[in-house]
Amino acid sequence: MADSGGDGISPSPGSRPRPLKRRRICLEDESAATKIPHLPAELWALALDFLPYDPLLQTAAVSRSMLRDVLPRVSVLHIERGAQLHAAVARRRYRDVRDIYIYSLLEFTRNVIGDDEFSVDEDTATRAVPFLCGGNFVRLERVFLGGRLPSGGVAGVVPPLASNDEDCEKMNTLINSVSAAYRTGSLATNVWVSGLCCPRSDPYSNLHRESSCLVCNAACRSFPLESVIDFECEGSSAQKYLKGSSPPPDHVTEQIYALDVCLKRERIEEIVKERGGRDLLHSEERLYQLLGRGTRHVVVPDEGKELFVVSLRRMR
Repeated sequence: MADSGGDGISPSPGSRPRPLKRRRICLEDESAATKIPHLPAELWALALDFLPYDPLLQTAAVSRSMLRDVLPRVSVLHIERGAQLHAAVARRRYRDVRDIYIYSLLEFTRNVIGDDEFSVDEDTATRAVPFLCGGNFVRLERVFLGGRLPSGGVAGVVPPLASNDEDCEKMNTLINSVSAAYRTGSLATNVWVSGLCCPRSDPYSNLHRESSCLVCNAACRSFPLESVIDFECEGSSAQKYLKGSSPPPDHVTEQIYALDVCLKRERIEEIVKERGGRDLLHSEERLYQLLGRGTRHVVVPDEGKELFVVSLRRMR
């Protein structure tokens, strides 16, 4: 029998040695030094406005306070995948959301000659409108639908798209769904939806010069008048895209904040007048918008003050 120590007593075969007791250290007197800093819910919400959607949900699940006090104060959502467009998850959780950027509608790739090509994601095109409607976002003001470029920029739909019949059908269905949401009141008239383009809105070979496109006519009769008067026409947004800086257009470019329809400008303004928007077409704000789109030229006469002339590219 082995000796366990100086007392000559051996432990029983099934017994376990007792763990050493650790001395408790009281930190009550040092609570001020170890206290975790507390941020107001408003500041947490400002930080979460910059997070992609999945990290946003992961952060909100950290504590009940995050879920109850911070998440309702978030004002911007960044959607990266169609699977994130769950209407049930959004309901009653996002009280203060005003801007939603959906980057999963377009899937961009770089071809062998260095040009950006894209396809329309069916999952996003199907889920987007139900996600935005149904009272999920009572303070919603702006929605962008597009994709992320391989270069790191962001772009909406760039014409022409008519080379792929399947993508054309997806885009037509999505535009019709947005138009129906406006007509039924599911989308408020103050919500600005941007980044979309009629598949046949081609600046080079427009197939609907007679203004017979049902999708574009329905959009002009359904979207808010303030948005319709700023619609691009017959692929005119493509020129803004091609002239974009490097990296290509981001959220502030005009191409993104207008629906590009395949109708003529005269037809668009005709529908606006039929809907009672004649005053909008002749408003001072509209004049400033047109001046902002033009090219400014400076004329210096021999005598007197210099003059400024703005030239506008004529809409077909």
